[in-house]
Amino acid sequence: HFQDFKITATKTRHIESSLAYKIEAEGKSIVYSGDTDYSESLINLSVNTELLIIECALPNDISKMSGHLTPGEVIKTINESKPKKVVVTHLYPECDEENVIETIRSNVDAQVLEAQDLLEVSI
Repeated sequence: HFQDFKITATKTRHIESSLAYKIEAEGKSIVYSGDTDYSESLINLSVNTELLIIECALPNDISKMSGHLTPGEVIKTINESKPKKVVVTHLYPECDEENVIETIRSNVDAQVLEAQDLLEVSI
């Protein structure tokens, strides 16, 4: 239980009402973004966070779907914002075939986890 916490929201690039949230408490933070395209506002919100929860819909070699991130854009976001840990969500089945999680892991310094039901992450 947190005594004091702060929640900050920023717009993301998906639909008009799409947001990313940063929750800060006890000197630590978590950033959660739903669907988004590459976004400077998400990068700025995520700088040095303990945990970034980010979507990655399709592999790089499939046509870019507006409003969703590719592994290359996830890698760029992680390398620019420098979170300690990353949980990647919203992986379409095509991502399994391309081993997207391993591609992201091998190109960033952060610990990268694939989202799973009931996953718990310490920060």
